[in-house]
Amino acid sequence: MVDEERFLARLARLELDMAELVKLSGLEVDQLKSEVGTRWAAERGLHVVIEGILDLGAHVLGSEFSVHGLTYRDTAEKMVEKGVVTVSSFPRIAAFRNILVHEYVDLDVQIIADLLAGSLDDLSTCADDLRRRAWEKP
Repeated sequence: MVDEERFLARLARLELDMAELVKLSGLEVDQLKSEVGTRWAAERGLHVVIEGILDLGAHVLGSEFSVHGLTYRDTAEKMVEKGVVTVSSFPRIAAFRNILVHEYVDLDVQIIADLLAGSLDDLSTCADDLRRRAWEKP
């Protein structure tokens, strides 16, 4: 069973983080290269939002489907497979979390710009899917 209080508190934080990340949409590669603080904000925002979705998804997978102990990649794939999120591209987006965490020194700034330009709606949809799940209690 999902710990509803914990789930909703984490979801509220995810939604706040998502709102901050949306403010960074449209940043250009040159700006990300030249403004270290802005790049850090974008990197951290993407990391926190992606990981928040994964954490909530893992909670649902464990509570509702008895699926535990998955890698982040497997969690993202299983979230789509089980209908926890409806964004079929979420595993591809979620894979960027590992790059942010482990390969940040050699990170291609173009990828950050592309995610900010093209994946924020998908991340928002994932958060919406999790919010709906909290209220619909399948």
